[in-house]
Amino acid sequence: MARHFSHEPSARVLAVMKPLAAVALGVAAAIGAVVLMLWFTPVFSALPPVWSKMTANSATGMILSAFCLACSFRNRPEQWRIAGIAAAVAVLLLGTLTLTEYLAHIQLGIDRLFPNDPHMVHPGRPAPQTAFGFMLLGITMLTLRQTKNTWSRLSDFTAMGSVALNLVMLGGHVYGAFDTVDFGDANLMAPQTLLAFFCLSAAVVTLRAEQGDLFAVLVNRGIGSRIVRMIMPFAILVPFLFLSAETFFRENGTFSAPYAEALASAAASILTICVVTWMGWRINGLERDLRDQSLTDELTGTYNRRGFYFLGLQAIREADRARNGLAVFFFDLDGLKRVNDVHGHEIGSEMIKAFAGILTTTFRKSDIVGRVGGDEFAVITIRDGTMWMEGVYARLDQLANAHNNTNGQLYPLSFSIGHAELQFGKNETLDDLIARADTMMYADKAKKKLAA
Repeated sequence: MARHFSHEPSARVLAVMKPLAAVALGVAAAIGAVVLMLWFTPVFSALPPVWSKMTANSATGMILSAFCLACSFRNRPEQWRIAGIAAAVAVLLLGTLTLTEYLAHIQLGIDRLFPNDPHMVHPGRPAPQTAFGFMLLGITMLTLRQTKNTWSRLSDFTAMGSVALNLVMLGGHVYGAFDTVDFGDANLMAPQTLLAFFCLSAAVVTLRAEQGDLFAVLVNRGIGSRIVRMIMPFAILVPFLFLSAETFFRENGTFSAPYAEALASAAASILTICVVTWMGWRINGLERDLRDQSLTDELTGTYNRRGFYFLGLQAIREADRARNGLAVFFFDLDGLKRVNDVHGHEIGSEMIKAFAGILTTTFRKSDIVGRVGGDEFAVITIRDGTMWMEGVYARLDQLANAHNNTNGQLYPLSFSIGHAELQFGKNETLDDLIARADTMMYADKAKKKLAA
């Protein structure tokens, strides 16, 4: 069974997200490589000490994670996939063993594998939240390619946990809430570690979205996914911006604490109202575009068969109720198959588009022009005295002749035509009118063949 349109990934969105994910992996790997090099190169000891906040173990975990995720992109060789699994296992072990050291108050020796700062509380040991992040990341990477099963749900859960952990750590750094995000200032997650985790999480979300489970809402083609992509940046940034502004004005004495909180709440409410209003406007626009796409023929811009019948049934009901004259025209292009065979389907498509242009020029905007078959068109028009049957035929012939007299035409544009007028009191349907117009059109085509 084919998947619903709205559940299909957007190739355009993936084409943007996947290169960005690759760049994010490059940044995470570069951070890890630079810090690891600094640990092994004493000559750089004169640099500001912030770089040493990231342990050599953490730097190694970042490099392994970036490598594993790079191996997880589609169309990678089987050897890459196996190497990626090995890297994911190493990251999971690093996180799990480090957490075990913290919780069990034991030394397992992994902290001494690389150079370390003996002045740290736990030399060589990553912060506990860093270890927890590696454990979540390791589980996610091992189940990254799972779809529609328990393992895929676990992968989505741990990936979401990684994103949540990053946001909590970011909040701790932005607002100085160290007591709420670490086990002591000496074990605070380093800024470069946080940046690397954010980059890795972005790549994980992209790869999970491609699999079609929870995060697929970020890349699908449906209206809901488009809205999510538009709103997500606001949902992430706005709370931090408002709280940061409220903290700034309160701490520098511009406003009292209650007044700063009141202003921040009011501003947040106003912005939320604006965003919700914009969402409603945007959803209506997307629905209108989707409806137009479902009713419009892509080649000619006229209505497709579904759109023609949808609007035609309404037009007949209104004409019958108001006793307005209504006529249905039915057209068939002559010689389209020969044009396709001799000149190719691209020229045949040009012929179809040219005839659609003639119809839309001949009839009014209020009339319903539709392509109801490969080379068949139909038009519904309300005859209110401004357009007579003879005038329609003359105008069509005039425009067709003008087109055929244009220099460079490879084919003569010719068509057969039939029409039928709505007869009140006979309960005629749109199919009845089309059938009568179709019969008349075939009579016109037969007459041309006899004349030839």
